This record gives sequence, C-alpha cells and structure tokens, in this order.
Amino acid sequence: MLFSKQRQINALIPDNADKGLQDGIRVIRNGKVEDIHVRVNITHKYTGDISISLESPSGTVATLLKQTRKPGKNLSAVFDGKSMEKFRGEKIKGEWKLTVKDGSPLDQGYLNNWTIGFKSAHKDTELFITDGKGGALESHHYCHQKGKVKSIKGSLDLLHPSIDKLKVELISPKGKSVTLFSKSDPKKNLKKSFPKDILKKLEGEEAKGAWCLKVTDKSKSKSARIKRWSLDLGIS
Repeated sequence: MLFSKQRQINALIPDNADKGLQDGIRVIRNGKVEDIHVRVNITHKYTGDISISLESPSGTVATLLKQTRKPGKNLSAVFDGKSMEKFRGEKIKGEWKLTVKDGSPLDQGYLNNWTIGFKSAHKDTELFITDGKGGALESHHYCHQKGKVKSIKGSLDLLHPSIDKLKVELISPKGKSVTLFSKSDPKKNLKKSFPKDILKKLEGEEAKGAWCLKVTDKSKSKSARIKRWSLDLGIS
C-alpha cells in the first residue's frame, strides 16, 4: 500500500526563533511504516539558514536537514532513505509533525507546502472500495485549522469499470453531507473536479476536523479504487 498526504500552508518561518515553524499532518489510517518520505517546498533567499526535522506520533524525531550556512535560493527537496530509517516499523496513524527553523535574522522565508508519503503492507478500505462485496468506502482528510469555510474546491480520481452505480458524498466534520456524484453514466473511471454549486452548500461549516469522502458502490465491482482526492479550503 502506498499513499501520501499534503499540506498547503504558505506560512512564515520565524527568523532566529528556537521553536521555529511547526506544522502537522494527521493520518487517519492503520498500518506500520515500511518506507517513508517527506517533500518540502520552501521560499527563502538564503536556504543555508534552514534546518528541518520530523517527529512521529510516538515521539521519534529525525533531522532531515541541518543548517549548512551555504548560499542557496529556495528549497524543493525530498527526504527519504537513511534519514528516515528510525521510523520503520512505527505506527502510521496519528499526527506527524514537521519543524522548520531559520537560524539567522534578516532573510524571511515561507514553507509553501509539504507532503508525507508512506509504504505499508497493511490493506484497508481507504483504497479499495468493495472487493466484490458491494458497500461503501470512507476516506478522510484532516483539517488542522480552526475557523469557518469561506470557499471550497476539490477533485477526485477514481478507477472503476462502470461508474453508473456509484454515489459520491462529501461530509463535513460536523456531519453535513452533500452529494457530489450520483447519476446513470456507463463510463469507465471518474476523474473530475467537485461541482462548485454543490460545494457552496458547505460554506460556513466548521473547517477543523476530519472531512470524509464517502463512495457507495452497488455494482459489486472487484477493481474499484480511489487513486487520489483533494480538498482545498479557504478559511475565515
């Protein structure tokens, strides 16, 4: 099983601050780490000031990047392999925390986004819809930020031999549900952006918490799965 989570954060990295910028991605699924990688995108005029570490839900910490003092502009990098070995065998479920520090004053930088990806032997229903038995799949994205939803958009890429028996719903953390797709359509696979007029019904909802994508399949297909889905919330 392979999967990843991304956070679009666009947050200022404090200059010369002990705590730095701390951000988390919460994973709501089971399994143990066989392999793990982290990708970061940082805007900064002098990346030699930057150091990065990752903390697992159990408290294990790994240094991904040390401050080098070497000149460089902006940083787009993937950390994997030896730097991640201490996380192997740990539980995936929980909050993974990234800390980015800027060890010098003057030059301000931003963490634009970061992604954490896992490989695990564990299989669960977040990827496979029915396995020939019919029923429903629920997949979750967790929003860490408090506030009300002022804008919302999203997309879905789902593999299915015939999507005419699918119903796709998006459910807010407070339980409000909207139907994104439910129609007679014999096409293969479903790859589309969520309808804007339907998503507007979720504006004003509390943003923080687990957002659920629920896919109900009455066809008893053996080969259905979600490749990816995204949710982009504007929060006031």
